[in-house]
Amino acid sequence: MPDIIGKENYKAWLDPKTEITEVQKLLFPYPSEQMEFYPVSIIVNSPTNDASECIQPVKLEESK
Repeated sequence: MPDIIGKENYKAWLDPKTEITEVQKLLFPYPSEQMEFYPVSIIVNSPTNDASECIQPVKLEESK
């Protein structure tokens, strides 16, 4: 499972001088109430598609 790092922790996460014990404290489940999800187009299935349309919400019947 990927880890989602909050903006307030970017500096510590990216700093190679951060002690491993401090980095480990950043590894916890991201709060689900802070996540947003929605269906997107099937164009995301191809790595050749690198466009903003990949993250635009679509109606569920359009995503098939």
